[in-house]
Amino acid sequence: MTDKEHLPGKNEKFKKFIINGLLFSFSIVITFTILEIAYRIIEMINEASSPNIIRESINRDELKDAQNVSWVTFDKDLGYKLRPNYGDFNSDGLRDDPISPNKDHFRLLMLGDSQFFIGGSRDSTIPGRLEQLLKKDTTLNSIRVINAGIPGYTNYQELIFLKKYGLRFHPDLVCIGFVLNDLHKFLHQFEIRDDKIVGDNWVFTEKAKGSVEYPLFERLFQKSHFFRWLRYRLAIVNNLLKLMREKGYSFDYRTDVNTAWKDEYWVQIEKQFNEFITLSKNYHFKLFVVVFPFGEQYRWDYLHRDKTYVLKPQTKLRQICAKFEIPFLDLYPFLSYEDHFKDDLIHLNDRGLQTSAQYIALELKSRNLLPLNKKKRSIKP
Repeated sequence: MTDKEHLPGKNEKFKKFIINGLLFSFSIVITFTILEIAYRIIEMINEASSPNIIRESINRDELKDAQNVSWVTFDKDLGYKLRPNYGDFNSDGLRDDPISPNKDHFRLLMLGDSQFFIGGSRDSTIPGRLEQLLKKDTTLNSIRVINAGIPGYTNYQELIFLKKYGLRFHPDLVCIGFVLNDLHKFLHQFEIRDDKIVGDNWVFTEKAKGSVEYPLFERLFQKSHFFRWLRYRLAIVNNLLKLMREKGYSFDYRTDVNTAWKDEYWVQIEKQFNEFITLSKNYHFKLFVVVFPFGEQYRWDYLHRDKTYVLKPQTKLRQICAKFEIPFLDLYPFLSYEDHFKDDLIHLNDRGLQTSAQYIALELKSRNLLPLNKKKRSIKP
């Protein structure tokens, strides 16, 4: 039998192999499509019923009259701001007690995002805890701490808020709470119709999402809600994804914090701090900066690989503060991944909130930024 007589059989096997391969690939695509559709339906149901960080922080009894009202209102300059008198917000749209128009105490205005906002009550937020600690110190005069922490705000929005709303509180000292997701101009956005916010949930802005430089294989999966869910639920999937990356760290691929490791974004931060300095001179208040770490910065394998790079954001901010002679507190040495962070690695748990408030109080006093009383006795926080 010649070689030619074998060809028909070989061709049939090859065709069968190709057909089976195509059928297998097609079945994988169909299965994945069904799972993706099913997961998106489940996600929509869960999104409609799940409380966000606002509803988790505010006492449910205080939301009885606000169940069908969004926690934010539209602001053309800021994008959004807290809704006045919602839950435990005051009439100025801050999570704080009512602020008297008559200034009768030294005022410390704390600008920040959800790091200053979170807590089971007003008093359990960082500003609330800080005010309690300062009241216990009999060597200090009376101090009013104003909580201007607004979830999702960036350093840019905090600057605009200060100019548009914060200056009317006549602060003597302004504390800027800096988190590593603060380098975007706008990080979050709401659906807006006719200058009104629709719904209760935000999403990342397109510009923020575009700040991440994903490897090609990871970009292919970014549009899949099911795959994103799978990678965070199954360690083997997430670990495989990490192994496939040629270089980098987890924070290099996060929409919120990746910009803290990119030099070009720090140029804008320096300009914004220059504006803070100008405002402080024109309106006669002092500045203080506290920077909060990101949980992944405590990973021993990252620190062993390149500690300088891992802690680059704190170094950049320290340099900017030194240039403008702004007192600066880095909380990294005083917090730990295991004891002080929630699962999202951004927000602090109760222990982290209390530890932060304690070290802020100590730093403010050691820097002579607070008004002293004639009494010399001090109660430690």
